[in-house]
Amino acid sequence: RLGFLTPMANLFGAVTGPKYDGKFLHDKIKSLTNDVTVADTVTNIIVPTFDIKYLQPVIFNTYEAKVDPLKNAHLSDICISTSAAPTYFPAHYFTTRDPAGKLPDREYHLIDGGVAANNPTMAAMSMITKEVLRRNPDFTHGKPAEYHRQAPTWSTSTLLYYSRLSTLRRTTYASRMTRSRATHHRWISPPRRTWRRSSESATCCSRRKLPG
Repeated sequence: RLGFLTPMANLFGAVTGPKYDGKFLHDKIKSLTNDVTVADTVTNIIVPTFDIKYLQPVIFNTYEAKVDPLKNAHLSDICISTSAAPTYFPAHYFTTRDPAGKLPDREYHLIDGGVAANNPTMAAMSMITKEVLRRNPDFTHGKPAEYHRQAPTWSTSTLLYYSRLSTLRRTTYASRMTRSRATHHRWISPPRRTWRRSSESATCCSRRKLPG
C-alpha cells in the first residue's frame, strides 16, 4: 500500500512479470492428466489458446489432432496454456513432434484463449463446418431419398379413416363460420331501413321550431 502510488506500483508489477509462477497448478494438472493427448479424449473437445510469439490464436480440437500430429499435444499442456491468464500466470512453452519424423517440430508459446476467443461456441461452430465440408462421417445424415424409402406404408383403411376425419373437420369448420357470420350480421350490422328512419326522424326534429 503506497497511497497514491499504488496504481503505478500495480502497473510496474504487471510489466515486470506475472503475479504467480504457476508451479503448483502445473504439477496438479500433470498428475491428473498423465500422458493423455488431445486425440485420446473420450469426448470431442475444442480448446482455444493464443500464441504470443506469432500473435495468432491456436485452437486445439480432437478431430484435427487425429489428422495432424503436430496439433496432438498433451492434454496437460493444453490445460496449462488455456488457463495462463495474462498478469496472473506465465505463458506456457512446449513442443510437439511428429512420430514419423516427416514434419519438423513445432513450438508453442501459449496463453489464455480468452484473449482471442471469448466465446468458444463460435470456434466450435467453425470446427463443425470444416468437418462437414471434409465429409466427416460423424456429421453425415444421409440423403432425403433414404428417408423416403424408410417411410411407413399405410393401409387403405387407415387412409380412408383419415380422409373421412379431414372431411368432417372441414364441414364442422364451414358450419361454424356460417353461423358466426350470420350472428355478426344480425346483431352488429343494423338493417338499412331502421337507419334511414332514424336519420329522417332526426332531420324532422331538427327542422321544427321551438315555441316562443
